[in-house]
Amino acid sequence: MATQFTIVIPTLVASAEPDNRNSRETKRRGELAELRFAVEVMERGLALAKPYGDSEKFDCVVIARPSTQSEPRSRETESNSKAQSRKAQTDFVEARKAQASKRALSADLSSSASSALEVSPAKLTRIQVRSAYRIHGNAYDIALHHGAEGRTYQPGDFDLLAAYVAPCQAWYIIPFAEFSGQTSLCLYPHRKNSRGRFEKFRDRWDLLQ
Repeated sequence: MATQFTIVIPTLVASAEPDNRNSRETKRRGELAELRFAVEVMERGLALAKPYGDSEKFDCVVIARPSTQSEPRSRETESNSKAQSRKAQTDFVEARKAQASKRALSADLSSSASSALEVSPAKLTRIQVRSAYRIHGNAYDIALHHGAEGRTYQPGDFDLLAAYVAPCQAWYIIPFAEFSGQTSLCLYPHRKNSRGRFEKFRDRWDLLQ
């Protein structure tokens, strides 16, 4: 009786690990760009906040507070200020001695307190951070789409694009209206005297103020 053998041929299944690895690397680079942007912003005396979760179409909000540092005053201005302060104290003492009505005094104090508590509104700017780590042809390409379907950003999604070209350590701060409707934009920080459309927005940190 002949002996029968069964040969099992294993099925080869392609692993998705390379794609996952590439996806993780892309995400990590994006996170590094966001961290670098945060450092740049904070070094310029601005504040930064991030939305909770990933539902928003912007990465962070830059908060530009009104300056709390007063301009240097001249000696004459400082002297006048001290004189006015002494006069104000004298007037207050005289008013107390004259026993001004409680109603008038209360109104004056209330007005002073309201003035002291006035706070100027801060400027809030929604930022989308994008980065490029490799050159394509003769330019660095910044993708302007999001989601699995590659949807383009729409007006109102964010205010400014912060584009980082890693090999050149170059930042571009670009208003949304400058690229509205585009799926990508090209940057040329590696070319001296470049006349690229967006080169005028390189290091435009003043747009956050």
